[in-house]
Amino acid sequence: MKKVVTSTKAPAAVGTYSQAIIADKTLYASGQLPIDPATGNFVKGGFKEQLAQSLKNLKNVLESEGYTLADAVKVTVYLSDMSKLCVAE
Repeated sequence: MKKVVTSTKAPAAVGTYSQAIIADKTLYASGQLPIDPATGNFVKGGFKEQLAQSLKNLKNVLESEGYTLADAVKVTVYLSDMSKLCVAE
């Protein structure tokens, strides 16, 4: 049995996607974009701000079902430019 997971604290899923699905006591979260759910727009700033918003969205989806980021088994971050990997100030 599957359960569709939705959180108003994360951007709505587009099309036929879901923010997450619970199946067999495991939560499978969809990818999260750096969209501010309050505005529906990408956050301003660069890599650091966008990564922070994406992880905040993921955190909010997980928390809507009682999970935390500490429960995550695997998280993947896709980069379009490897030079953005260095976030040192």
